[in-house]
Amino acid sequence: MAGIALVLFLAIGSDALQWPLLLWLPATLWSLWAGPSERPFPLSGRLRFVALLSLMLVAVAVAGLGNWLVMASQILILALTFKALELRELRDVYQVAALVLLGLGIAAWLRVDLSLGLYLLLEVLLVPLALLWQGYWDACRGQLARVVGSSREQLVPLRRLVLFDLGFMFLLLPVLALFFLLLPRTPTPLWHWGAAAGTAVSGFQARLDPRDIRELSLDPAVAFRARIQGAVPPPAELYWQGAILWRDDGGANWSRGLPPRSDFAGVQQADPRLGGASWRETILLSSGEHEFLFSLGQMQSVQSSRPVERLPDGAWRLREPSHEPLRYEALASPDTGASTLPDSLRKVALQLPARVDPQVLALARRLRGADAGASVAHILHWFATADFRYSLKAPAAYPHGQSLSDFLLRTHEGYCEYYAAGLALLLRLDGVPARVVVGYRGGEYNPVGAFWVVRQNMAHAWVQAWLPGRGWVRLDATPAAPSGTTAGAAAAGRDRALSGTDSLWNWLQWQWLNWVIQLTPAKQRSLWSAGGSVLQGLAHWQTPKLRKMPTLWQHGGHDTLRALGLLTVAGMVLILALVWRRIGRRGVEFWQQRARRRLARAGFGDSRPGTEFVALAQRSIPAPQRQALVELIRRQRYGPRADRAGDLALKRGLRAIRRHPSADPQ
Repeated sequence: MAGIALVLFLAIGSDALQWPLLLWLPATLWSLWAGPSERPFPLSGRLRFVALLSLMLVAVAVAGLGNWLVMASQILILALTFKALELRELRDVYQVAALVLLGLGIAAWLRVDLSLGLYLLLEVLLVPLALLWQGYWDACRGQLARVVGSSREQLVPLRRLVLFDLGFMFLLLPVLALFFLLLPRTPTPLWHWGAAAGTAVSGFQARLDPRDIRELSLDPAVAFRARIQGAVPPPAELYWQGAILWRDDGGANWSRGLPPRSDFAGVQQADPRLGGASWRETILLSSGEHEFLFSLGQMQSVQSSRPVERLPDGAWRLREPSHEPLRYEALASPDTGASTLPDSLRKVALQLPARVDPQVLALARRLRGADAGASVAHILHWFATADFRYSLKAPAAYPHGQSLSDFLLRTHEGYCEYYAAGLALLLRLDGVPARVVVGYRGGEYNPVGAFWVVRQNMAHAWVQAWLPGRGWVRLDATPAAPSGTTAGAAAAGRDRALSGTDSLWNWLQWQWLNWVIQLTPAKQRSLWSAGGSVLQGLAHWQTPKLRKMPTLWQHGGHDTLRALGLLTVAGMVLILALVWRRIGRRGVEFWQQRARRRLARAGFGDSRPGTEFVALAQRSIPAPQRQALVELIRRQRYGPRADRAGDLALKRGLRAIRRHPSADPQ
């Protein structure tokens, strides 16, 4: 029962690491120490009930009425704490099983990754085992009490129950998979309970607002996984565009401030029908707060199970924000634009805050060039040569955060949001239309599944400047992070592939999200169609049709078949290993009974002891062979050392004498 609770806490995650866990630990230790002797807890049942209600009220007050998931997690741990003090009968195990189901439901609201599936399988294995063992203990309580000091004798029935439980699991999983694949699914969840408790420190935000941040911590959680078809840029050139920010609110603060749709009337967009799409991307967003969609370059079209819309500036977003994992496919092309920019849009792209530091104005005048291209070159050269440094902490002289003027004129120290805001401001002051783009940069390549892993610590901000004849051009003034910092480790991850273990785990995560979490009704229909085609091909024995069997769904079908094959082979190997191990651990009585049955089938007497020797004497076989067979019969039928090796030797000996006829009685 302690193991069941530990697996449940792992499934819930960080929300289980609350003060009730400090009460669960001593209660469980007490149960492990006092349970075998059935020593009662000093508090009576009534006092335990009152204490449980009181602590539940404390959990509600500490978590707050609005934080339902944390509150539910704490109450669940308290309930398991008091159940650990009174585990005596089978009904107590039933109550713990009910609490485990409730806890797994809470965990499913907090996460939907592959780890949750593994924890669920562990609980499905451990809870029936606890029920079986407690029932066996209650049925044989008197007999087991006499051998309580012999752990070896107690482990014999426990091993049998474990093997039975594993066999039950292997029978149950195919049935569960069949129901999962065949039962109708809704295109969207029936309800939504909100985002996971806790907020990632680093990650995507559709705005810039770094002024009050004293230190930025990086989150290595996976933001999304992407499979790209087409010429993939180097990892350092992977810019995953999300939202576009137009409005400079002063300092380093930028917001979307999207211009009216009419301002984009003269801006041409690439058309996928004209061959403008360079990449076909399959994106799997992890669970979290989603509004904007990401892609390399400019998305031209999107296929998603949720309604999406294209904003006038080319960004794509969900019509209704979601916290669930999302899979979509996109056609994207490099950033392109028209040869001219409408005056109304140019005015928006040159908007300045109400107040600009006079020293920043003087800096912009000093960096102004003869034309837009020269201004861009001068500003980027200044960022590259003015001793700018990447840092996640506010400078020591500005413990409460620094302004954009402090960053540009004095400290020269900050992270990407400061560099993007400073570059865009200087460009606009010099008459170059500019806007800020937020998204992600880089990725870790997974060779197992041939996809890219993009993490929250790769969230990034850069600038797009409008240059005549070239359209919107990407500019990035952020320098490389130092290799000895956490930011440097994140930046180094952009240029490396995942290790073997990480690749396999991420590939499994990709398949979990693709098959289980994102099994849409369209995929189900494709699966049913594929199954129908297979049955038709088998019925008519049309080999060409079988060779052209449609994949389980449009993309990733080969991965699906390969994964199913691997899982099937792994399951068969595990079953064979369990069977082989069980056969190898048979007792002496089993091999003695097996020897009796072998002798009876070979015509050597019946179940009465000694009859096999009489039948053997009537066979006209060589004396050495007869003597060896007699020794084998004595060992396997009557001796204390009967085992599997002797059984195989007896089988070969009986097979060798089948060709000798019986001798006539003397």
